[in-house]
Amino acid sequence: MLGQLGIFVILLLGIFLMFLGIPALGRTRNREVKRVRLLGSAEVLFNDGRTAYWKKKYQEAIRLLKQAAILKPERAMIHYYLGLSYTALGDFEEAEKAYRDALRRDPKNNTVWSELGDLYRKLNRREDAGKAYQQALQIKPDLAIALRIRRYETYTN
Repeated sequence: MLGQLGIFVILLLGIFLMFLGIPALGRTRNREVKRVRLLGSAEVLFNDGRTAYWKKKYQEAIRLLKQAAILKPERAMIHYYLGLSYTALGDFEEAEKAYRDALRRDPKNNTVWSELGDLYRKLNRREDAGKAYQQALQIKPDLAIALRIRRYETYTN
């Protein structure tokens, strides 16, 4: 009788642990999988956002790139494409913020400096444009667009 009761208690304990222990472990494992999936999806969001930008779907690009920036805020190219998308929509204030965010993460990116110079030129901020182009030229002395702009600035002054 005592042996049967012992087996019964062990079975009940096993069932109890199955309901409480294993699902809790399963949830922890699922959280880890979701976390890995989210980190992996930053790249997917970035690629989809960049594709949307090239297809001139700027609102969609901004939505996707903002999500990517939440997951991978340190990635400069996400902010660069956000800046391009905002510029295409004419939201120059947000574009400047995005370019500045990109430069905070990668201050040696001549392409971002050049785009920032283009933005300042559109806004008639000649001095800021000149400084941005100078930064781009310091990083890459043969940068074609910056050299062209520098010649233009020389002839118009």
